[in-house]
Amino acid sequence: MSHEEYTAEDLAQLRDTDLGDQQLIAMGEVAVWAARVERTLAIVVASLIGGTPDAGALVTNGLPFNRLLELGSQLATRRPEGDTVRKNIERLGAPMRLAMESRNHLLHGEWVPWSEGIAKATLTRTRGTREREFSVRAVEDVANDLANLANELFWLHLVASGQIRAGD
Repeated sequence: MSHEEYTAEDLAQLRDTDLGDQQLIAMGEVAVWAARVERTLAIVVASLIGGTPDAGALVTNGLPFNRLLELGSQLATRRPEGDTVRKNIERLGAPMRLAMESRNHLLHGEWVPWSEGIAKATLTRTRGTREREFSVRAVEDVANDLANLANELFWLHLVASGQIRAGD
């Protein structure tokens, strides 16, 4: 059957995930904010590279998150001790890794049906299989963490690119 032959109800049933609407909305927010973190981190790294925006974009285009963070950290260590950009990249590294690991589990895991309001996702990687429970609140917390990180990264870009001073 083609999609045109299904009713709206058939299509809704076909897409049913056994996850609640709030869970799905929160997971969508995680996806949006994770993409914003990656893109803004790329902009920060491009600012640290210097030169024209095109040159920085050429270097960062297509790099995965972990490589962007590694490159940003390497570039930041070339800045003076106590430099605002250096301190903040160091400070944000671990929370960004943690939030993006949660994002990967949420968006790449295999979901099992709800049990008392908590969904479980199983993620298999080369390091093994992990099952984690995610309440709606836990997913919203990941989205909130990512939103805060994206905003802090944007501020860091403004500082790194010289558009504002750290005290502004």
